[in-house]
Amino acid sequence: MPFTQQDYQGFTPITDNALVDVTNSIDSTVVPVSAPGWKLNLVLNGTGIGEKVLGSSTTANNVILFPTYTPAASNADPCKPAGVNRAYALSVDNGRPSLNFNGDSKVDKDDAYQQLNQDGIVDAVNVAVIREPDVPGQPPSTGDPMPKCIAGVEVLKQCVPVGSTVRTYWKRKS
Repeated sequence: MPFTQQDYQGFTPITDNALVDVTNSIDSTVVPVSAPGWKLNLVLNGTGIGEKVLGSSTTANNVILFPTYTPAASNADPCKPAGVNRAYALSVDNGRPSLNFNGDSKVDKDDAYQQLNQDGIVDAVNVAVIREPDVPGQPPSTGDPMPKCIAGVEVLKQCVPVGSTVRTYWKRKS
């Protein structure tokens, strides 16, 4: 049943102050069930200057995947952006890193994002299900296809298992 205007007027807006800040302890902050959500200030680059979300995010299996971009201090050609792209993979529930991007034996604060090796601005992280082609003379593959997370023109080191995927949107804090 769709909501009416009266239904919407009964909702309490979520304010920035009501969200649990996971920024300084991204791998250990506890987000209480009573909290309306969490937030991450983009300061993991050490400076907190310039990093921003310019594209859309994808949520798959309770993991939010989104790209960020930090422009270079000086850019000679405004038509060819120079800077740093990152792909984040954080838990919907608590904002903790969700994929082992650095390949060690644990998922921790060092796995919040993967730095990308490409120019320009990455607009999204997409989850693709790629089936291996059948090999002539061999029985067809019966295993589940492996998902690949693709950010711009780069395949991430890790990806989430395929499941429920939802497009999510971000609001800029003024």
